[in-house]
Amino acid sequence: INIVFLTAHEDDKRLFEAIKLGGKGYMLKNTRTADMLEMLRGVQRGEAAITRQLAARVLSEFARLQNRLERMGTSEDEELLLTSREIEILKLAATGASNKTIADQLVISVSTVKNHMRNILRKLHLKNRREAIAYAHRRGLIHPPASK
Repeated sequence: INIVFLTAHEDDKRLFEAIKLGGKGYMLKNTRTADMLEMLRGVQRGEAAITRQLAARVLSEFARLQNRLERMGTSEDEELLLTSREIEILKLAATGASNKTIADQLVISVSTVKNHMRNILRKLHLKNRREAIAYAHRRGLIHPPASK
C-alpha cells in the first residue's frame, strides 16, 4: 500500500512527520488536478508524490541536520541531537523513574522534566515515553535489569 498525504497544511513539522511515517507523497489540496494525477501515477512507478518546493524543503532540512551533526563530530549518532541533560533524563526515565522522581533527583521542576521529555521525543522523532525508553535500551543508554 502506498500512502500519499493530501493536506491543506504546508508546515515542515507535518511534512517531515508524514515522511517519517512512510508516506510516499505529500500533496497540498491546492495542487492542480492534472499535476496531482501525474504524481499519483508516479507513486505507482516508485516515485515520490511531492512538489519541487516541498522537496527543496526536505533537502534543506537534511542538509541542516547533517551540518549540525558534522559540527558535533559525527554524522550518524542520534544522541548528539540531545543535550547532556536530555540524555540524563532519558536514562532516568528508562529506569522507570517518574517525572517527579527525576525532578527530585536532578533538583529541577516536574515541568522542566516534561519539557525535556517533549524535546527528546521531538528530536528523536518518537511518539511517547515508552518509545523513548525502548530507544534508550536499543542504543545501550541503559541496560535492562538482569534476570534472576
